[in-house]
Amino acid sequence: MINTKFYLRLVTGLIGAALLLISIMNPWTYFVIFFVILISCLKEYYFILKSNGFRPFSFLGFSIGSYLFILSFLVSAKLLPSMYYISLLTIFPIVCIVFLYIKNLSNSLINLSLSFAGIIYIAIPFSILNLITFKSGSYSYNDLLFILIYTWVSESFAYIGGKKFGKKKLSYISPGKTWEGVFFGFLGNIILSFFLSYYFNNTLIFYFIFGQIVLIIGIFGDLFESLIKRGFSLKDSSNKLPGHGGYLDRFDSLLFIIPFIYFYLLFVKHFI
Repeated sequence: MINTKFYLRLVTGLIGAALLLISIMNPWTYFVIFFVILISCLKEYYFILKSNGFRPFSFLGFSIGSYLFILSFLVSAKLLPSMYYISLLTIFPIVCIVFLYIKNLSNSLINLSLSFAGIIYIAIPFSILNLITFKSGSYSYNDLLFILIYTWVSESFAYIGGKKFGKKKLSYISPGKTWEGVFFGFLGNIILSFFLSYYFNNTLIFYFIFGQIVLIIGIFGDLFESLIKRGFSLKDSSNKLPGHGGYLDRFDSLLFIIPFIYFYLLFVKHFI
């Protein structure tokens, strides 16, 4: 019997992967595609909150999140000097000024906190991605390419291995994920590490650690988004991506992976 959902997931994944791979070849297409992904993830996050009785300051979240991403891109590309990061210090006073004109302060503080949680959860990781893709002002997509490939390989191996052999549940938060799936993801990343070390100028140990960071941290990113959906009794963050759910469902692991890979690359650069 043909598994329609599997093939729908496969087709959507292949089209999305091809679009991402093409877009990251150029700094401006990279900027556009990840800005769209950022806005889409924020939109889904705030929609989830609104659907469950909260009233997040979504305009504030979109504005600050967009500003963070655009500013980090321009500074990383050396189109603006780094001193412009000082402008971020004006965000808190601006928010405080807005609050002077809000009557129901207690509920607003809760909604504001949830709004800023979206910025921390979504906008900051994508802004850090600009620090990974630009080195001394020059655009280089290699590390982003490695992140994407490792994520796809580990998730694909884990999905197939879990479906075929999965028995031991990884967490109550996401019953579909199993330890057997994690093991297959681990094997997939090892195979990929051998391949990358052969074709690129880094050691096997560099790629091995890179791949395991993607695998392990990606699992926690996936589980955290599952926790959000479980808390609000949702199956998917939206239905924008057939077979995958929403943008948050597709990029949840990436949001956790990016900061850890950035610090790993900094460590390698300065200490190895």
